Amino acid sequence: MESEKEIPEDIIAKLKKDYPKEEDYKKAMAIVKHIKEDVLNVGWIQLSRAIILIANGELGKMKEIVEGRYYGDPRDVLMDLMRIPGNKNSYGSTPFE
Repeated sequence: MESEKEIPEDIIAKLKKDYPKEEDYKKAMAIVKHIKEDVLNVGWIQLSRAIILIANGELGKMKEIVEGRYYGDPRDVLMDLMRIPGNKNSYGSTPFE
């Protein structure tokens, strides 16, 4: 997909892993692209990673976070990520392996 070239490779790989069905992958990618174009007070890449990790493969959860305007403040999404037990991703700034 042409517009995916601006999305970091680690995010693309994680979405493909979490959403193996092509239709679900496309929906998840559309959500990430929406985040990229949104007006935010945090980086879109770190916010995307945080949402992907919080959603844990649940497409509906990704959609819920974005449609809910990131809990009212995207920084709250980053803090939510940090509350996940065993999380090793620092506020969404760590690329997926």
